[in-house]
Amino acid sequence: MRLTRRQGFATDREEFQPGVICIGAAVRDHAGAVVGSISVSSPIFRATPEYLDQIRTHLIAVTDELSMELGAPGAILHGGAKPAAAE
Repeated sequence: MRLTRRQGFATDREEFQPGVICIGAAVRDHAGAVVGSISVSSPIFRATPEYLDQIRTHLIAVTDELSMELGAPGAILHGGAKPAAAE
């Protein structure tokens, strides 16, 4: 759990479904509480390091953007962006 919090995402490598990898990240509200999440699943045979990096990058960008729309504190966002309310 600490690693997931520090990284900002979690990865499931065939833990639930053989042949499938999933990457998920949290969406947070104005108080920093987790109010939702987004995950992306892919067949493991497509999961090259480059492909996974691309998915993680886009996933974190989207969850950060949604979190900012909900007023999440900038300190919890991956890019260090300011929350929408502060702009």
